[in-house]
Amino acid sequence: DDDDDDDVAAGYDQHDVAGPGFGNYGLPTGGRGGTYENPVPVVRRPGAGDGYDADSVAAWVGKVTGAEVSSTDLHSALRSGEVLCKLINRLQPGSVSTVHASASALRQMENIGNFIESMQVYGVPAEESFDVGDLFEDDDMMRVVMSLATLKRLADEKAQ
Repeated sequence: DDDDDDDVAAGYDQHDVAGPGFGNYGLPTGGRGGTYENPVPVVRRPGAGDGYDADSVAAWVGKVTGAEVSSTDLHSALRSGEVLCKLINRLQPGSVSTVHASASALRQMENIGNFIESMQVYGVPAEESFDVGDLFEDDDMMRVVMSLATLKRLADEKAQ
């Protein structure tokens, strides 16, 4: 084989490594419409029909905590972290020992961080948890909703 892309010294052909349909460096060159196939499994985000929408999550958080939580402004309701700490403490008493009722961004982020840590101890996998910035900076509220939906599912399972 006189292919310029072969590495004769290494004893293999690039196509042996990259697989059919892929050229140098794993970039698509053909096959399946020339699209890249991601070898990493993608976690499917359930839709509204699965009961994991913002409305059901907000209603559940409000029911457990007694706080007024609106799905139309979930970010504002949860941003200080106080409601989240109250939620995890209702599910697992003593999970967050100090909840800061403060307008300080640092204290609010600390509340959120303590909630995330306690949520993982409760059983929510780290890969299904959101990051402080996802909520505090309003970077990814869908991820926040999905994390809370996972927490709800776990709480429902533990209640049975």
